[in-house]
Amino acid sequence: MDLGLRISIAMALIGLVSGYVMYRSDFCLAGMVRDHILFGEKRLLRALALTVLLSAPVFEGLRLFGLAPFSFFDPPSLNSLIGGVLFGLGMVLSGACIAGTFWKLGSGQGLQLATIFGLFAGSALYAEAAPFFEELARTTLFSTAPTLPELLGINPFYIITPLLIGGTALLWGWSKRGLWKHKNFARGYVEPWKAGIVIALLGTASVAVTGIPLSAATLFAKAAGFAESVFLPGHFAEVPFFKSSLVMELPLQKGALNWGNGPVWDAAAAIQLPFLLFMVAGGFAGARSAGDFEWHFRVPPVQYLSALLGGAAMAAGSRVAGGCNVWQLLGGLPFFSISSFIFFIGLYPGAFLGVRILTGKVLSRKAGG
Repeated sequence: MDLGLRISIAMALIGLVSGYVMYRSDFCLAGMVRDHILFGEKRLLRALALTVLLSAPVFEGLRLFGLAPFSFFDPPSLNSLIGGVLFGLGMVLSGACIAGTFWKLGSGQGLQLATIFGLFAGSALYAEAAPFFEELARTTLFSTAPTLPELLGINPFYIITPLLIGGTALLWGWSKRGLWKHKNFARGYVEPWKAGIVIALLGTASVAVTGIPLSAATLFAKAAGFAESVFLPGHFAEVPFFKSSLVMELPLQKGALNWGNGPVWDAAAAIQLPFLLFMVAGGFAGARSAGDFEWHFRVPPVQYLSALLGGAAMAAGSRVAGGCNVWQLLGGLPFFSISSFIFFIGLYPGAFLGVRILTGKVLSRKAGG
């Protein structure tokens, strides 16, 4: 079987399970930050901590066997922070992150179609500004080391061991205080901590099969490039962003694939397209099995505008920071990527601004008719 086809089948299965579990648990990375800001709710943050704690030693094991090199993370720069702020703003305005957009669409939230159009638009806009941000990254490097172990010059074992000890104690303390329990009377509800375990397993499968963590943003750059190549071929030929590519070595698969931003079928397309399409199917399966599926399109126009702008901000933030929040939080944090830690910090001021806009402009207009 062709290497690309094997990878696509694996990512389709990962996307299907991800969409189903995220719907049944409401495991929303956008809601995680938004609800923490609005209500002080930490339930999803605790689930993320569990996912990172489980993933870190497994990812390190894969790295030791040569299946997951550190090289796919960007060194930290001002771009990491700017990207986090933009993404945090966008995910609140749209009501979902990139992955969440697809499982929510599958569950019947038609509003997310506007977010998808925004993701295309934001990717196209970033392509024009890419030279500026590439230069900004070069001139504002905080360190040339992409990960904390490389920065400190130590074996990751010396970070993972205290992390496991301290993290396990913290998780046990949360359990003793009953913080893992969450009452929900929806049929088939999956508690977020259980979803966190499943997502850690799925992230491990992604690294083992494809050599990289879960990701979702490059597909929209490719789609934007395709649209420009059809409607603006002369301009497309002059945009360097769509010509950049690299070669991905896949040790487990004993092969290599190209990965680029241009409108060609390569590793990015083989990984991300089936992952996102089958997240839609997973969200649909989750909603249908719970008896919740119903299409919802009738929302005020201002909410469609908010989702469109939110999608554009998320796409731009992903490209500026070198990856979306799924890549940064579910992949970068367990690998101790410094840029991912900075991105995570940046989500908060961006989400705070998004909450202010959402409550002050979008929802107030909705309430006023």
